[in-house]
Amino acid sequence: MKNSTLWLVVFGGFIAVAGVIALVSAFSGSAGDGNEIDLEALTEAYAKYVGTGSDDLKVFEARVNKSDIYTGKEPVKVLMDEQGTVIGYKDIDPAKGIQPKDTVVFRLDAEKETQYVVAQDRSHRYYRRHSPGLFTSVMMMHMLTSQRRHYGGGYYHAPRSTVWQRSGYHRSSSFGGRSSSSSRSVRSGSSGTRRSIGGGFGSGK
Repeated sequence: MKNSTLWLVVFGGFIAVAGVIALVSAFSGSAGDGNEIDLEALTEAYAKYVGTGSDDLKVFEARVNKSDIYTGKEPVKVLMDEQGTVIGYKDIDPAKGIQPKDTVVFRLDAEKETQYVVAQDRSHRYYRRHSPGLFTSVMMMHMLTSQRRHYGGGYYHAPRSTVWQRSGYHRSSSFGGRSSSSSRSVRSGSSGTRRSIGGGFGSGK
């Protein structure tokens, strides 16, 4: 009887420890989601890229995969979708283009009226850069033309509920040695957008 009780206690302790380890592991993974991309550095790089007058997204893709912008393990591919959004994603599914299994890392949109470049990560953090000089570039005109067609003659607008990240947000705090934005994320609603490609943020692994 005593041996049975002892083994029961040992087994219960093992289950409890395993549960704690799993919980910590899950929390760590959740905290890291979306934090692998620095939106401030991303928009700065995009502004410089667009400023060169190039419309080759492969050049921008190579820049995005530098460690000062992106710290994820899998490389990020970049394309522009039919709504005029520049999308960075982890190409999990080998099929061409963004597939449901792929993971969207960031989106870049252009707000015509305010002349802001707006970046969003998959943790629903938003960062914007005022870049009026970019709105005459070839790439930006492609974005705006596609947006206008998609929104029925209008342009992209970030949701009214958006909480904007301030400069330096990515480096202001960390979890497990990774950067994060503490508590300034926004809800996942996208009242100003219509997105369906690739299953949205958080799809894939």
